[in-house]
Amino acid sequence: MHPGEEEVLESPIIADDVESQGSAPTHQNHCNKCAKDVDYGSFKIMENLHIKIGEAKHLVPGSKETRNTYCGVLLDQEVVSKTHIVEKSLSPFFQEEFDFDIPHHFRFLCFHFHDVQGDVLTKKDHVFAKVAVKKTDISKYNGKEHWFPLTPVEGRGGDVQGQVHVELKFQQLQQLLGSEGSDIHRLNVRVPECTGLLISGGNCDPYVAVSLQGTHRNETKKTKVRKANANPHFDEEFVFEHRNKLVFLFKSWFALCVKVCFLVYFERISVYSSGTLGDEFLGEVRIPLFSVINKASHSGWYLLNPRMGKCNANGSKDDYGSVRVKITYTKDCVFPTQAYDELLNSLLSSMKTLPVCATWPSLIATVCGVRKRPQVAACLVRIFLQQGELTSLIEPVADDEIAQTKDSNMIFRNSSFTACLVEESMRVVGFNYLRNVLSPTMEKIRSERKSCEIDPTRLADGENRSDETRANMVNLWEYVHEVIRSIVNSLPQCPSLLCEIFSGIRNSASHYFPDNPNAPYSGVTNFIFLRFFAAALLCPRKYKLVNEQLDPTTARTFTLVSKVVQHLCNMSMPKPGNTVKSASVVQGFVNKFVNQEHVDSIKNFVDIISSPYKGIESKCRSSSILDKVVLKEGMMVKRAQGRTFLLGRKNFKTRYFALTNYELSYGKRRKSKPLCTIPVQDIRGVEKLQEDSFRMAYMFQVIQPNRVLYCQAGNSVEQKAWMDVLMKVCTCNKNRAQYFHPGAYVQGKHTCCGSTTMKAPGCTKVTGNLPASIRLNIDQDRDLERIYSLISGSVERIHKLQAEECGARTVYMGPQLARATKASFDVRDPQYMFRALCAILDCVQKLDHVHEQYAQSESEFKIGTQERPYGD
Repeated sequence: MHPGEEEVLESPIIADDVESQGSAPTHQNHCNKCAKDVDYGSFKIMENLHIKIGEAKHLVPGSKETRNTYCGVLLDQEVVSKTHIVEKSLSPFFQEEFDFDIPHHFRFLCFHFHDVQGDVLTKKDHVFAKVAVKKTDISKYNGKEHWFPLTPVEGRGGDVQGQVHVELKFQQLQQLLGSEGSDIHRLNVRVPECTGLLISGGNCDPYVAVSLQGTHRNETKKTKVRKANANPHFDEEFVFEHRNKLVFLFKSWFALCVKVCFLVYFERISVYSSGTLGDEFLGEVRIPLFSVINKASHSGWYLLNPRMGKCNANGSKDDYGSVRVKITYTKDCVFPTQAYDELLNSLLSSMKTLPVCATWPSLIATVCGVRKRPQVAACLVRIFLQQGELTSLIEPVADDEIAQTKDSNMIFRNSSFTACLVEESMRVVGFNYLRNVLSPTMEKIRSERKSCEIDPTRLADGENRSDETRANMVNLWEYVHEVIRSIVNSLPQCPSLLCEIFSGIRNSASHYFPDNPNAPYSGVTNFIFLRFFAAALLCPRKYKLVNEQLDPTTARTFTLVSKVVQHLCNMSMPKPGNTVKSASVVQGFVNKFVNQEHVDSIKNFVDIISSPYKGIESKCRSSSILDKVVLKEGMMVKRAQGRTFLLGRKNFKTRYFALTNYELSYGKRRKSKPLCTIPVQDIRGVEKLQEDSFRMAYMFQVIQPNRVLYCQAGNSVEQKAWMDVLMKVCTCNKNRAQYFHPGAYVQGKHTCCGSTTMKAPGCTKVTGNLPASIRLNIDQDRDLERIYSLISGSVERIHKLQAEECGARTVYMGPQLARATKASFDVRDPQYMFRALCAILDCVQKLDHVHEQYAQSESEFKIGTQERPYGD
């Protein structure tokens, strides 16, 4: 071994290994036995992250011995979500959830802890600790809460991320020098581009330094600097020549070092580099030439590495605190609708059979277990809602659960299958209704920011604390009164589908508990108040009523209003024999302000929304497909369209966008008059916009007949969400665009093709273009694929249920066996349940065969590609 060989960070590239990878199977090779005339080769990979950030413990104190902290969720270095701010605490309690589809490939899921305005020099939020979870390690923590230790943020040159594309080409030339011939060995090095470089201090001006290093030679060449670009394109080629024999490269152990740096142009940064304006190191790649010298050329993507000999601070034993996080990662391979026909038909038809515990939805919820029950319920609600069969799913399941409940006061008190179904139905069906009822009061709370704290222990000590408490009680009652009034006056807006569900629950409770007058109402009250209105007030971001962070005062007000609503709910449906009064601060507030009129109004509201549907048609109008429903809204940056500006001004403005099933509109603020309205039928397509058009990331374009609207979302997650929902609403438009311009029309020409006509035909075929007569429903296919994945992961439990429960009960039904199996599965008709489980397994096996045909083409990337770079 040559001296110094062990110091090289090797990225072995053996020619035989590269060639042996072969090409991935093509999508066209499909299985005729499963597909017949249907080609299942076209599929879509859908990834999702559900993150629950609980709390942090023992954070490192700041300059004031405490911190105002919030946590940011990042995909690599892109912030996609933030928690609310917790003031003056080193053990902040967040209890927030985030759910989003993953828009692009990422390597690290990061959690950054920010101290609000913690940077004394810049007066900006300071990142003082972090957690970085590699994507390949998420499976270790998937679906389970875990305490992650926090690590400090690296200093100058410590953090490294990103990839670099390197191309090498070897040439051997002959040249006559006098009477003797000599060979010239030439190495051509080209660095086409880099991606995902670290942005430090808000800037990234990268260049690449290519060095040919060895025992007898050290030669370096540099590219030009690319200003403000974390994904730079260089396309520069460098030539290194040597006149000795090629074997010299082996003996000298030359290595090609690709070092990526960026210039620091800010004086404030110079403090961290000994007072000089130096270049900040972003990472390097060392490629031993002996590993590629046998090939005429080599090309590949490499992960950037820290500088050789750089110690990683993550290995420090200092305690920087920890954070409790639950990460749930799902990845589904969604096939065309025809692949799920049998599964869909079986789900729908099985609800017509008895007993209910042997239907496919109930069996799937049983075998998947309690932890995955909410996922099963969410998918089933969307599937049955799309088919117009939601009530046929919920009513028999709810009736069966009530029949098995012995205590009327415990109806739907636990997280049962019925509770999950109804809760998800309220979120999906009642979303627009919930917004209309609560948004006015919530907007008032957020704008006024009055203190409503009624707990004396949370107020500052002083002579005026009692007066402050009384004033806060008045403020709180003002908001509570408005919320209750909005709820009880919302009868005409309540969706008819929810009324049907509540009516079925009420009828079942009346049938099985005729002696308890409160039983018909308690189940409905638990859902509509405790799990809907009160839950939305407690977690407005989870219910998508609020998009931005809440300040601590506003968040506390929402919590108090939610608690008061819960107490009112309990007062309206008292339990028999329960005479114990709570001594809590909220209970004292309720006793002081609430009278019998408020309680009666709540009981009347519950009575009407749960009355038989035909009797309340005049009071609660039926929901129509023609109703205007808000599909998505939020702040975005847009470029003014159809106008001419002097001096090439691009005129980007921040506006509040709202998309309904009728139109896309935007205005200055949420409640302001729309400045522009685009009918859905005028949206001809939605496509991404090239980043270099305006040097802005996360941009997309809404294509219209006579113009194009350019929009910029806050991050890639929001960009994908907006594009997905816009794509769905315009899917059925007859005049959808077939071609588009991926570049913007700037300064009299398109940046993509150079066309000088604004309305020139597009130069690129649109993505995912389909005939206008076909209406895609990707969500239903995705939900069916998720159901398949959940069942597929529970096959062992299905076999156990077949053998130990159904089979054993068919042979013997003695009392000893009944006691032994009571806690595991509900088996009332073992023979029918056994047949249903066999049918489920048969359906899953057919889908297994479809997935096996395309498993390799879905995931097999050749090493050295951008998806699977060297060093990953």
